[in-house]
Amino acid sequence: MKTRRFIPKVVVSAFCLILIIVFSGVSWKEIEHILTDSVAETVDAAEVKVTTADLNLRTGPGTSYQVILVIPKGAQVEVTGYSGNWAKVSYNGKTGYASNAYLKPAAVEMYYTTASLNLRSGPGTSYKVLLVMPKGAGVEVLQKNGDWYQVRYKGTTGYASRRYLTAEKTNTGGTVLYTTDELNLRKGPGVSYAIVAVMPKGSEVTVLSTSEAWPKVRYKTYEGYCSPKYLSVTKPTALAPVLHKGNKASNVKQIALTFDDSGSAANIRSILKALDAYGAKATFFPNGDFVKNNPGLISEIAAKGHEIENHGYSHKSLTGLSDSEVRNEIRLAKNALYTAIGKTSTLLRPPNGRYDERIQRLAAEEGMRYLILWSVDTSDWATTRYGVTITTQYVIDEAVTKATQNGIILMHMHSSKTVEGLPTILKRLKDAGYSFARISDMVQ
Repeated sequence: MKTRRFIPKVVVSAFCLILIIVFSGVSWKEIEHILTDSVAETVDAAEVKVTTADLNLRTGPGTSYQVILVIPKGAQVEVTGYSGNWAKVSYNGKTGYASNAYLKPAAVEMYYTTASLNLRSGPGTSYKVLLVMPKGAGVEVLQKNGDWYQVRYKGTTGYASRRYLTAEKTNTGGTVLYTTDELNLRKGPGVSYAIVAVMPKGSEVTVLSTSEAWPKVRYKTYEGYCSPKYLSVTKPTALAPVLHKGNKASNVKQIALTFDDSGSAANIRSILKALDAYGAKATFFPNGDFVKNNPGLISEIAAKGHEIENHGYSHKSLTGLSDSEVRNEIRLAKNALYTAIGKTSTLLRPPNGRYDERIQRLAAEEGMRYLILWSVDTSDWATTRYGVTITTQYVIDEAVTKATQNGIILMHMHSSKTVEGLPTILKRLKDAGYSFARISDMVQ
């Protein structure tokens, strides 16, 4: 899953690189991993999130990096990219990395345009017009700065004059709106009234009147009232959710072993032999080109009851590709799997663990139910990482000591450390009471 091709995203002086190589024994391939792993992929537009606990802002994506400052619980931060389980964020003029596990989307404050309104690149009429928002358009307010509000409209972030924005939705009789979450349709304008129907997220409703605090709407053949807080003029875009662990509740203590990329036939058969010895089922995420060139080996994996899912075709970071290129990577890998074993993949592990909202949207449109990441990275792909030598014992200890209920462990088919350590990992996890599940068995 970790890329093994050099991607020049970080400029490092040749002199420093030579010193590192000469005095530490680090290879070019290892430097390549470090550079690639340390850079967060940018998202199309900054996301606003809130901390769920006091949270360290660090200089890099990992706990070994220096703490810049502590962000208090409940603080808003701006997320500009992701690197695995870490988000690149800005807070009080400082930029660094914070664990995405302690960030949640900020509550959205909706305003509405009172006239056709320019969305500009900056807070003033001298800035470029990005687009024109129609009268009555709903916008998400990100920041309020004097006479100009920073807002997001249909995925585009910019600035709009507060003079033409209002928090109160104007009469929109006959207007079609969409539910932004699962929403109760009630007999009257309040939570004390009986529920007529439950409307799924993304449902289309027609506004009949706005004379009450809650609008009266029509949904399919039903009429009733619903909270305006969960209505939007913009139809929600379907996104493939990102999972670091299984999301299906289970009374059984279980964990998923996953194997990425490609590997020699000998390596893969050794992995299969170890899994067989413990009656374990696993999930494999091979590159699509590897599937195409090794259909017999892929069939062997599937014949033993293991799950095989989508890892893209050529192991390119999807966030650096155009929409059509992302779709092509997913489709080619899906076609290769179907040709090899007659299976249509519905789970995507993005190469290098890199994704953004655009990738989630495109994945959903291509039939992917989830983006599957991991809760434990064994680092089996590395020789050294964060100043630590990665040995077989290190891989074993990471897999076992960091195991949790419904966890997902990341390993690679090409890793000799995984091949050597897998029997011990299986034994120790089984001794700890874990059973081994496929990803599809742990997701809803």
